[in-house]
Amino acid sequence: MPKRPIRANNNARIATRGRHPCTTTLPSLVEGNSDARFRRLVYDFLTLSARMRTMREHLGEQAGLTAPQYTFLMAVMELGEHTGVTMTELADYLLVTPAFVTHESNVLVRSGLIVKRANPQDGRSSLLSLSEKGWRLVSKLIPEVRAVNDLFFSQLDETTFRRAQQLLALLLEGSEHAMGYVAAGRAVKGLRNAPGRDRQAPANRPRGA
Repeated sequence: MPKRPIRANNNARIATRGRHPCTTTLPSLVEGNSDARFRRLVYDFLTLSARMRTMREHLGEQAGLTAPQYTFLMAVMELGEHTGVTMTELADYLLVTPAFVTHESNVLVRSGLIVKRANPQDGRSSLLSLSEKGWRLVSKLIPEVRAVNDLFFSQLDETTFRRAQQLLALLLEGSEHAMGYVAAGRAVKGLRNAPGRDRQAPANRPRGA
């Protein structure tokens, strides 16, 4: 099957763009008056995210799990191999909410893939680790996981891999600020739309204050 050309004419397209309003004001992301290269980066990240999700769904299907359950199982394998891992540690590692960790752990405990036991160092928390059934499933999956990862990341060498890690760390930090901004805006919108609330701004108060 012939390979699809990788955006052979995109440079020409990028060079002719720039009449639309810029979608960022950061000087480092704009060339002249054009944000075309920044937009290309955003679209590429969206494509990459969708493809990563497809890979996770595929690997989950191989194990009879959902994509989030597969991710959770692999994280427990990695972090809980020796003494077990707490739910807080898992939430921090996967950058998810404690509620997500609680839900997924309960599902996988019921399926017999992970075991939960009391934490001897902290009676308020539990430790999660793979069960024997979980280890057998992971061992069966590993050849397919390796095949997918080796292809997905085949274009990276040691240097570009480290640069990718650094880039993603910066983007994750920036995304935290964006998430806070969006959450605050939604909270304000929710208050304004609350039942019984006067939605008309007071006459002696600047609108939006």
